[in-house]
Amino acid sequence: LSVSELVIGAQAGKQYAVQGDYSTDAIVEPSVQYDVRGNTGELTITQPTDQLSFPSGWSNQNRISVNLPAGIPIDLTVSSDMGSMTLDLSKLDIRSLTVKNEMGQVTAILPQSAEMETLSISASMGSVTVKPPDGSTITTRDMRVESDSGAVTVNLPSKGSLGEVYVRSDMGSVQVLAPDGASLSM
Repeated sequence: LSVSELVIGAQAGKQYAVQGDYSTDAIVEPSVQYDVRGNTGELTITQPTDQLSFPSGWSNQNRISVNLPAGIPIDLTVSSDMGSMTLDLSKLDIRSLTVKNEMGQVTAILPQSAEMETLSISASMGSVTVKPPDGSTITTRDMRVESDSGAVTVNLPSKGSLGEVYVRSDMGSVQVLAPDGASLSM
């Protein structure tokens, strides 16, 4: 996706498999597809690359908001070419999380409680901030948070087991904040 802002969060009720809205120029209108296979639903939002030759003077003021259902296990993969991402996953049941943003900041609020197979958040050009809700419990095999060019700030959850935590920035500051009494080795 190439939008100025991508927002992912939890929907208020359980009426729909997914809710969302967008405001885009016709030139970058997204394509939305939802497929159901057995008990699994797969939502794919894309923009055909042939639509991404922007005219002179074009400004990217496009926004996509996606609200996912709480209480349903979700394997979430988000990939964007440009624009900021805000992911409020605090009310969602996330089993795995992979976020890649080529250009733009990423802010991710982790789930309140989760056992994740994968937790990986990266930006090529842009800052990355990861924080858990107060009192959260996160368990994962490994946690990777990185930026090729931008500051990285990671607040570790107060409970759970993170396995190996990998935090990196090639060009930018790195800050890892651990709760009082946490056991860390670097």
